[in-house]
Amino acid sequence: MCLSLNNNTLTVNGIEKSVRVSPYVSENGYVMLPLRELATALPNLEVAWDKERNTACLYTADRWHDLLAEIPLESQTASFHGQTLALREPATEKDGRTFLSLRDAANICGIRNSEITWDAETQTVRIDKDFITYT
Repeated sequence: MCLSLNNNTLTVNGIEKSVRVSPYVSENGYVMLPLRELATALPNLEVAWDKERNTACLYTADRWHDLLAEIPLESQTASFHGQTLALREPATEKDGRTFLSLRDAANICGIRNSEITWDAETQTVRIDKDFITYT
């Protein structure tokens, strides 16, 4: 999967898809990914927005529909499988979308650091994970 800064295209297994918002780099230097767009590339993952709590909720898309994580906007922590997870960068809202740092999203989605490549020259994030699909 490839996402580039200032490019509204997500590429998964060679297939391009337009996305509403592109990744950006936070003031602290973290690559921030649009959570919903990332979830479209990962099997068995759904994102729901809890307006009352201002929180993005990640669920498994299988028949159990288990809550995987709760990510409140502007919080230094998230809940992951019921445990508190310290975030490198708080989740933010930009252009009507929730963004999460690349490394925090990777931890929540089971992606290892060794499966992530950042190309500073092209400003592209590449995730090489066997379970990534595109539908």
